[in-house]
Amino acid sequence: MSLSFTFALSQQQTFELRCNYGSRRLDKTELAALIDLCEQNGDIAKAIALWEQNLEIFEQIGDVKGKATTLNNMALVIAQQGDISKAIALWKQVASTLAQTSAYGDLVTVLNNLGVTDESNGLVYLAQAIWLTLRIQATLALTIQLMCALYNTVPQGHELETVLVATATFFCNYRGEDYPQLEELKKLIPT
Repeated sequence: MSLSFTFALSQQQTFELRCNYGSRRLDKTELAALIDLCEQNGDIAKAIALWEQNLEIFEQIGDVKGKATTLNNMALVIAQQGDISKAIALWKQVASTLAQTSAYGDLVTVLNNLGVTDESNGLVYLAQAIWLTLRIQATLALTIQLMCALYNTVPQGHELETVLVATATFFCNYRGEDYPQLEELKKLIPT
């Protein structure tokens, strides 16, 4: 007969144990869980170091999507920490990777992130994201959200404002017939 013991560890104790894992290599799943714990506990430097380890794993196994996701997650946290130029550089890497692999739906998200973060080129990135949503026939919600983001980015009174409102309204009328949240989408469109 064997006995089994269950130890109840607090989140902090689990965090401390995992952050002191030593030189043992973690697999993708363990690494992702550890990164989440580090983020939750505010140890951003440790999370970034672990993401870099995660990048190595994805490069070794040739997982381009995993690499892009990791870089995107790093960029989000780095942007939240205030290092906008580093976040933009990472998102540019992600955009390049996604474009090479034809992951256009994900590329729209990254272009949107760049558009709302990069003050000097935001309009260009948002316009590219909108063009891509039209090209790949993205969801109506995503298309309208991007048009509203671009509307909020252009200078007030710019002629593009009118075009964006008219285009968003057209899309709601043209593609929104069976869309369950059509009225909520229409409320997003500036008047």
